[in-house]
Amino acid sequence: MKQSTESIIASFNELLEMAKEEEVKQRISKWSLLAPTIIELHDNKNFTYKEIADWILLHKGIEASSTSVYQAYKKYKQEK
Repeated sequence: MKQSTESIIASFNELLEMAKEEEVKQRISKWSLLAPTIIELHDNKNFTYKEIADWILLHKGIEASSTSVYQAYKKYKQEK
């Protein structure tokens, strides 16, 4: 038996309403966690972005380019 168009539309609208009620997932990136360290080293210790990338690699074994460090600094410094 074929469903009516109205029934199909109602089904999709119900699905949309269910999606709207879902909680927003929180995503945590390594950059959001590293940002306070990056800001501290850059603003208070006068480290360059390259020096920060090297420092993170040395202390935590996390590879980071100076460009990524810079982008994280700019993004999270604005949010602070």
